Amino acid sequence: MTPRAFLPLAIAVALGLGATSTFAETYDKRGRVIIIEQHGADRQDRRQDRRNDRREDRMDNRRERAQIRAERHDDRRNDRSSRRDDRRESRYDRRDHRHPGVHYYYNARGPEFVRGHYLPRDLRIPQYVVVNPRHHHLSPPPRGHHWVQVGGDYVLVAIATGIIANIIFNH
Repeated sequence: MTPRAFLPLAIAVALGLGATSTFAETYDKRGRVIIIEQHGADRQDRRQDRRNDRREDRMDNRRERAQIRAERHDDRRNDRSSRRDDRRESRYDRRDHRHPGVHYYYNARGPEFVRGHYLPRDLRIPQYVVVNPRHHHLSPPPRGHHWVQVGGDYVLVAIATGIIANIIFNH
């Protein structure tokens, strides 16, 4: 081997390019060796690698978005059930908006009634209305009122507004 042919080989080995077939060597006008990168197969390999990386990134993004959607769905489901629980609790937490501080609650006997306040809406249905007050030893109600029976208690209520006019306990 001539020293002139040996020099490019030594440079290629020194640079670690001996096993790579994507580089070529040539000589310039003065006879010096120039190493040129070939743009054929190596460029295609790099393109394919970039394409694969983009595909993997897209798949990762899709998986992340699907996971976020699933978490949001679970959060909505939990919110709905907690709102449902809140509504259940609020049924037992009857507060009259026109008379703050009055709290209707149900104890063993039933709700506590206060004259001048409103009868809870749950008790304004025909099931609780006393049809024959004489049979229950009650006075006939004035016009626009009716008696409502809750357990052993009787409440005289204005039909239109639901305001309690009179209360008879344990009659």
